[in-house]
Amino acid sequence: MDSLRPLTLVLAVATVVGAIAVGDALARPSASVARTVSVTGVGTVTAAPDTFTFSVDVVTSAPTTAAALAANDARVVALDRALATQRVTRRELSTTSLSVNPTYDGHGHVTGYQVDDQVTVTSHQVTHAGAILGAAVAAAGNPGQISGLTFSVSSQSAARARARADAILAAASAAKTLARAAGTTVGRVISIVDEENASPIVIPEPVFAAASARAPNVPVSPGTQTISVTVKVVDQLG
Repeated sequence: MDSLRPLTLVLAVATVVGAIAVGDALARPSASVARTVSVTGVGTVTAAPDTFTFSVDVVTSAPTTAAALAANDARVVALDRALATQRVTRRELSTTSLSVNPTYDGHGHVTGYQVDDQVTVTSHQVTHAGAILGAAVAAAGNPGQISGLTFSVSSQSAARARARADAILAAASAAKTLARAAGTTVGRVISIVDEENASPIVIPEPVFAAASARAPNVPVSPGTQTISVTVKVVDQLG
């Protein structure tokens, strides 16, 4: 029995020393850890919009819901015909909301009902936008309202490709500048994260219908759309 005790003590000591050695090795930084630099590059291009969208609220009031709906339907048909004269097809029109609400007098009594039918127009005739808006204004009548005028680029693939290439070049330039300042060089690319952001041009101010039955040519300017791409690049340092 006494001969087994020294062996047990030796094993216990070896286990403790081994644990300390492993812990010490983990605490020391590894010489094989790669040094990296993380940079962000932004590429921005501008493009002329080729699409515009706006909404028309056709509003009608009447003593009954049936009368209000019938009158409003007739006004919506008139809107469709007015837009058709401006080469806007029915495929470019969509009903986005329809509401029927009671109207009240100053004492809270119901005086009738109001129907609000919102039609959204999407057209590629950007150079003809003023005439199309004017036709919508005249057809909607005095209670009508035009809102949410937005210009956009329908196909952004080519513009995004140019912006993405510019962003990569900007990131590479930034990485070289940082590496040079640190007294080293840039090695291989480790990772690239692509982010992109397009900024459509929005004219939020509503345009109310004029009392004149003649369709005005509403002055609008499509301007340009800014398309930006941001890339986050991690490069290995030499």
